[in-house]
Amino acid sequence: MTIVQAWSVATDVQVTGCDNEIHIYATTLGSSVEVLSLVNTLNQPVNTTIHLPSKLQGGGNFTFLIVGLNWGGPWEFKVAFKNGNQVVWQASPSSPIPTSADAPPGVAWTASLGFAVPPFHFPEGTLRPKA
Repeated sequence: MTIVQAWSVATDVQVTGCDNEIHIYATTLGSSVEVLSLVNTLNQPVNTTIHLPSKLQGGGNFTFLIVGLNWGGPWEFKVAFKNGNQVVWQASPSSPIPTSADAPPGVAWTASLGFAVPPFHFPEGTLRPKA
């Protein structure tokens, strides 16, 4: 398990590899929110980016929990947290090559990361939801 408590600013999370399933949660002392849930078979290409301030509108300090699930056989994940275009953390764990065909189903990889997310600001001139 990877554990990072950097409190760097992160505005986006990008997943470019997922075999088979990845879930990312943002947690605080009082709650959790699923930021991303992605299912992919046979290591097909993926490129999914989630804008964190729009998911976590109030902003603040969050612990992000990443869980990568394997259905059996080889597995691989590629995840990056970014502040704009700058990568502030990335990982690309995968099953060991000699034993990848025999990798059992279950939780293949986890990580816990601390990031500050800025509050969401509506672009000038857009309609805002009523409070």
